[in-house]
Amino acid sequence: MADNNEPFEVLDLEAIRRGNSWLQKVFGDISKQSAAKQVAIGGATGWVSGYLFVKVGKIAAATLGTTIILVQIAQYKGYIQINWKKVQKEMSLAKNQMSKEISKKYPSLLTKHSDLLPTKHFSWDWICWWLLNRIGILRP
Repeated sequence: MADNNEPFEVLDLEAIRRGNSWLQKVFGDISKQSAAKQVAIGGATGWVSGYLFVKVGKIAAATLGTTIILVQIAQYKGYIQINWKKVQKEMSLAKNQMSKEISKKYPSLLTKHSDLLPTKHFSWDWICWWLLNRIGILRP
């Protein structure tokens, strides 16, 4: 219950628990409504959530792209220093560990596709192997 002299609205959680929220006043118990109303409500909420997902996704993609560009500019201008020898060492260790695990799980895979394994330099093929491993394609 909002007090008249408060500058903000107070959320009444007790009303929600009792079932007196504005959402329940508008829709009521949807499972007791007709099939057409259930489909209309489901379609409308699906459309709204899809619309919001697209908008949020575009904002997230723009933010990520801008961040990547700003990091590249900062690195070019000298604000960010990267120890490439350490990166190369870590990549080499990751390559060796990945080769061992792949050879244990899929012995024929390394003989057929060894050209796809990462080289001593940071490369996109390492990212592909890592992603395939993360999403489960290379797992038994």
